[in-house]
Amino acid sequence: MKHLIGAVIALSLLGSTAAVAQRDNQDYQRNFNEPNNDRHHWSKGDRLPEQYRQDRYVVGDWKQHNLRTPPRGYHWVRNDNDQFILAAIATGVIYEIVSENQNRDDYRWSRGERLSEGYRGDRYIVTDWRNSHLQRPARGSHWVHVNDQFMLISGNGVIAQIVSDRR
Repeated sequence: MKHLIGAVIALSLLGSTAAVAQRDNQDYQRNFNEPNNDRHHWSKGDRLPEQYRQDRYVVGDWKQHNLRTPPRGYHWVRNDNDQFILAAIATGVIYEIVSENQNRDDYRWSRGERLSEGYRGDRYIVTDWRNSHLQRPARGSHWVHVNDQFMLISGNGVIAQIVSDRR
C-alpha cells in the first residue's frame, strides 16, 4: 500500500511539473511571437504583423538605402531590427528581406548568401571580368563588385563564389 501511495504522489508531482512547464512554454511562445518582440526571423512568404503595416514603418527613401524600386503593389518597410522588408501593400506578404548591415562599407558577404537587389544593378556588374582576373561566369551568372569583394552571382541572386579585390 505504501508503494502505491508513493507512486500516486510521484505521478501527481510529475504531472503538475509538466503542466507548469507546458504553460510556461506557451507563455514564452505567445510573447515571442507578439509584434512588439521582433526577435524571430521572418522569411519570404511570411506575413508582416499589423504593427509594421502602419505608414510610420514605410521606407520612402529606399534609393538612399541602396534598395531596388519596389514593384507595383509593394513597398519597403523597416522593422525594429534594422531590416528592410519588401512586402505586398494589400496583404503584408513578405517578398524580400535585406539587412541594413549589407549597406555598410565594411560588410563582408558570404558564399550562399542572397545578394540584395540593390547590388544587382548595372552600377555593380563587372563586364570586363578578364581584366579583373576572374573566371568566365557560367550561363545565367555574372560578377558584381561591392566594396572590396568580387562576387559571382547566380540567376536567383545567391552568391556562388567570392574573390577579394586584389588592387
